[in-house]
Amino acid sequence: EVGDKVVRMEWQLTSPFNPDMEGEGEEGIDHEATDFCVTVENKSKGSGMAFYCSTQTGEDHRYVIGNVKAYASAEEKDSVSSYNGPEFEDIDDKLQEVLDEYLAEIGMNNE
Repeated sequence: EVGDKVVRMEWQLTSPFNPDMEGEGEEGIDHEATDFCVTVENKSKGSGMAFYCSTQTGEDHRYVIGNVKAYASAEEKDSVSSYNGPEFEDIDDKLQEVLDEYLAEIGMNNE
């Protein structure tokens, strides 16, 4: 919880076991991206935003935002017909920066 907002992160893990791998050690490990969703929801109104993200391999282990969805109620959030928002890279650079900073303020970072 951050103030009057509830922050939730959801993801699904994949099995680290790969039956095709022979031998041991980290050399053959494929570091796949993990998709996850960060929701920031107003406790009393049920409105909020959902950030659909995935991890990115590399030295800084950065995550990337794929889509951002704003919703006015829990019903709208869970509706299969609601719009999931534009591709993050298609929105204005300034808005991308602000949304990235917002995630950092609520505790989302590269660690």
